[in-house]
Amino acid sequence: MKTLFVSPDFKPDPGGIAELYLNLLARFPRGSVEVSTVRAPDGWRDELPFPVRRMPFGFRESSRIQNVARWTLRARRHARECGAEVVQVGTLRPAGAVGAWLRRTAGLPYIVYVHGKDVLKERRKVGRSTLYRTTARDVLAGAAAVIANSRYTADLVRELARAAGAPGAAARVHVVHPGADPVRFQPGDQGVAEMRARLGLGDARVALTVGRLEARKGADRMLEAVAILAPELPHLVCVVAGEGPHRAVLETRAAAYDLRGRVRFAGPVADGDLPALYRAADVFLLPSRRVGADEVEGFGIVLCEASASGKPVIGGRAGGVPEAVIEDETGLLVDPDDPRAIAEALRAVLTDGTLATRLGEGGRRAVLSYFNWDRAAGEAWAIACEASRERPWPAASRKAAS
Repeated sequence: MKTLFVSPDFKPDPGGIAELYLNLLARFPRGSVEVSTVRAPDGWRDELPFPVRRMPFGFRESSRIQNVARWTLRARRHARECGAEVVQVGTLRPAGAVGAWLRRTAGLPYIVYVHGKDVLKERRKVGRSTLYRTTARDVLAGAAAVIANSRYTADLVRELARAAGAPGAAARVHVVHPGADPVRFQPGDQGVAEMRARLGLGDARVALTVGRLEARKGADRMLEAVAILAPELPHLVCVVAGEGPHRAVLETRAAAYDLRGRVRFAGPVADGDLPALYRAADVFLLPSRRVGADEVEGFGIVLCEASASGKPVIGGRAGGVPEAVIEDETGLLVDPDDPRAIAEALRAVLTDGTLATRLGEGGRRAVLSYFNWDRAAGEAWAIACEASRERPWPAASRKAAS
């Protein structure tokens, strides 16, 4: 079976959504996938195990009506040339509109991937605009399946379907938890000395977080927790990896007296350096919380990557994070708004070697047995295959034949 994958979120974008898609598509049967996505930055080369065709506009321009129309025409031609039987849509908007039009004009069934924050944003738009409600209804009602990254996100998209006037879509929502690559991310000492030297860590105990620096990721609460523990754990250092709009706030807090010298900002981390960064840490934290109307963590792939590396993890009890952390087996869950609760969990892991080892080993086992890309790709591929057996609408068949 051939499929066409349509999404503005794709490599070289460094986010978790692009990482998810790359890992799923690379594990689908060879020759089964072609990609239609937006323009890449200068210097990027698509050296990937499947063909990639790029539109002449970037991510920020992809939602403009004229570009959605251009993308739809290009995707229809692309689908015909590669013999696609199913379209995989990476976003509710704008790629969802492309999928809906391909369904209507070419009879191609499509599936939609959703992640959490995107669903909440769409829900807010649906509540204030008839146009958004109509387009969301068309996308969800026409989808052969919707793949959510967690049960939390699945509940969000079911509520969105009801609000948009497409209640039948709720029955077609499937949960496929993401994962990590246990070969790429594994315990050991490889690259650790070099990474620790690069970050000036010496013999410090290291609490690590990785991700886009946004308020919802909870790095600010992590810094407060480190400040609380500073008097009793003088060798504790916090490493913050990533970039984003919240960095200036974090740097200001890190410069305060009680954290001076205890925080390292690693900036963007190259894919090749990420395994060594996890191995260089003692514990990984993602104290993510819900912020405002639509800022939420739908799952937390970085938690699985840290677990694959044999590290104990601490996650915020919010959004889909509790589905990525098996409490007291792979890590600990905390109130993400309470720095003292985060500090208590961090103290427990750093002062109890037996607990840290048990959680790290439990996390590694969980990735080997479930939280891995082979399992996730198999589940997503099965859903795509089921969608390919769906009969096209009669109107679409007539238009496709004319």
